Amino acid sequence: MNDKKIESILKEVRRYFGFLYDIGYQIQRADYYPETFGNWNVVLASKGCILEICKDRSEILVYFIPLNGERRYKIGIKAMIYYLTQERKFIGSFEGNLFWKKK
Repeated sequence: MNDKKIESILKEVRRYFGFLYDIGYQIQRADYYPETFGNWNVVLASKGCILEICKDRSEILVYFIPLNGERRYKIGIKAMIYYLTQERKFIGSFEGNLFWKKK
């Protein structure tokens, strides 16, 4: 059951984040947690960066992880955008889920 669910998750990740595969990211790990209402994590790695894409409580989250793999230092994409725009672009809480409409 979990193998089929992980395949389904990877298919969705590829559909919406396929551009990352095109620039060299590869799947490092994929985990599914049925005991936490179907939450999951997919870790993608390239030579320059590690990304973690998660579904937590029906919200899709993206984190940057240092190349040494220290997950305790991961940075959310909202904070990264705020930093890279020199504090000009703040992304607050999002009501809903970007995957619900799947545009």
